[in-house]
Amino acid sequence: MKEPQNTDLTTEEESRNPKSRKRKRAMPSEWKRNDTKLLRNTGHENRTIKRGTEIPEWNLRPRCGLECVSEFSVQDRLDIFKRNWSLGDINAERILI
Repeated sequence: MKEPQNTDLTTEEESRNPKSRKRKRAMPSEWKRNDTKLLRNTGHENRTIKRGTEIPEWNLRPRCGLECVSEFSVQDRLDIFKRNWSLGDINAERILI
């Protein structure tokens, strides 16, 4: 008995080992979650992801009227406020306070 000859070996190999799909590498810098987190940690205006609620930018609030506050001038308070929010990391902000 004669065995059939397979002249096209490449198609047989391709059918056994199909090319795998190319996977995209994750780009965390492009995720909405990380963008919102950065804006929130730096005190800028942002939107929540799920509901789209507008969150206003953080501003320096008026003094509370206690005696301890009178030790700092408005410029000093503004400098501390900017330095705190420019860190961009909640843990570093808590250490500063």
